[in-house]
Amino acid sequence: MSKPLVDRIPFARIVTILAVSVCVGFGLCGIGMATSDGGNKSGLVGKLFGLMFVLGISAFWLSILGLILTCFSWVVLTILKNFTYKSGT
Repeated sequence: MSKPLVDRIPFARIVTILAVSVCVGFGLCGIGMATSDGGNKSGLVGKLFGLMFVLGISAFWLSILGLILTCFSWVVLTILKNFTYKSGT
């Protein structure tokens, strides 16, 4: 008999990767905000750091959403695993 789905999905690795990407996104967002010259994006460097801010905030929010969905599915699958009927032994 195959292992249950909750045992086959590496939730701990997924959560670790998403947590690291939250930190990286937050860092990129902060660096981009601090170096974009207070919103003055007239020069090429300002536009580059403004782009880094947008990419950082996007990575941050997508990672947060991924963390929430992963943790929610982990809990639901664990609950479902505990309520399944085990036949045989």
